[in-house]
Amino acid sequence: MEERQLRRNSSSLIGNISSIGDIKTKSNGKEYRYINIAQNDSFNDKGKFYPIFLEGETLDMNKDLTVGQRIYVSGKLESYVNEDKENVLYVKAFEIEELEKTKTQDQTEEQENDMPF
Repeated sequence: MEERQLRRNSSSLIGNISSIGDIKTKSNGKEYRYINIAQNDSFNDKGKFYPIFLEGETLDMNKDLTVGQRIYVSGKLESYVNEDKENVLYVKAFEIEELEKTKTQDQTEEQENDMPF
């Protein structure tokens, strides 16, 4: 990855896309979308899900994202108060980069067993 510009309020995450919301339009005519990415810290961990907000150029450049895709997200941590008066945190994305998935142990063993020697 290239050297990234440091911002005062900066967040970065790596994870797999777990859901992709519909593209919606704000009252000012700008389009936006929420996606969620999932992260697991260990084998027994059920995972954590993080909402990511895309709009403007970031949305335009990433309309072809798919569930299961591994991505790097750089952005700004923001929040809003929902209907239940709960504070909800999300990352407003500035940059999204597609990453290659890492091999699982089963895939590595399978490839080793297919070796001709």
